[in-house]
Amino acid sequence: MSTRRTWIAIRYSSYATADQEPVVMTFRVPVDDLLGLTAGGFPFLRAGWGHNVVAAVLGDHTDWTELAELITDSYREMAPKFLAAQVPFVPPIS
Repeated sequence: MSTRRTWIAIRYSSYATADQEPVVMTFRVPVDDLLGLTAGGFPFLRAGWGHNVVAAVLGDHTDWTELAELITDSYREMAPKFLAAQVPFVPPIS
C-alpha cells in the first residue's frame, strides 16, 4: 500500500464499513466558506492538506446537487480564467 493510500485510509477510517473503504472526494472552497461547510462534520471535513481543501465522504447520503455546485465553484476558483468563464452559472441551491 502506498504512503498516500495509507494516509487516506487512516484519515478517513472512521467512515469505513466492515466490507468497504470510504469513497472520498476532495475539492477547494473559498476560505470564507471553509468553516461553514466543515463545522457540521459528516460528510464534509478538512482534508488535512492545503489551506482551503475540503473532503466529502460519498455514499447513499450524498446530496449530488450540492456536491455538483461545490465542485463547479472549485473548478471556477482553480481553472485558468478563460476556462472558468466558459462554465455557465447555475442558480444557487435554495
